[in-house]
Amino acid sequence: MRPHHSQRGFSLLEMLIYISILAVISAVVVGSLIPLARSYRQVVMALAINNSGSAALERMVREVRQATDVGAGSVLNSSPGTLVLSSLDSTGNPITITFDVSGGAVRITEGAGTPYALTGSGVAVSSLIFTSQTNATTSKLVGIDLTLTSTVGALTRSTRFKAGGTLRNSY
Repeated sequence: MRPHHSQRGFSLLEMLIYISILAVISAVVVGSLIPLARSYRQVVMALAINNSGSAALERMVREVRQATDVGAGSVLNSSPGTLVLSSLDSTGNPITITFDVSGGAVRITEGAGTPYALTGSGVAVSSLIFTSQTNATTSKLVGIDLTLTSTVGALTRSTRFKAGGTLRNSY
């Protein structure tokens, strides 16, 4: 008598069914990952813009509040603006603080030092406008209107930041 061997393996029809099921599951998984990746890029862009904008505005407002006057080299009410502040350093000596835009970044220059960027590398300045006002009580106010943009692939996001401060000893 001959031993009976059971057939092992899959038939062609079974393989086609398994491959079809796997293809459908893969399409669903990939289809759900694409929007997730897009959302992740949007969150990363928003985070980069908010971090850069907050850090730059915080530094500009702090320097405005420490300043004694707005310098003659300031470019106000237009973009890109330049703000030149007269201030005192930590030892009480006069110093000039300059904020400007170069290479798509907000920069600060302290005295005769080398300018450095206040905004991150993944963010570009779309607009920077400084305003200066003197109110009825002779307080000198400086307004800052900053718009930052970030682009990753086909996604672009812009955010506008506004802040202001009163110069020291002007109230």
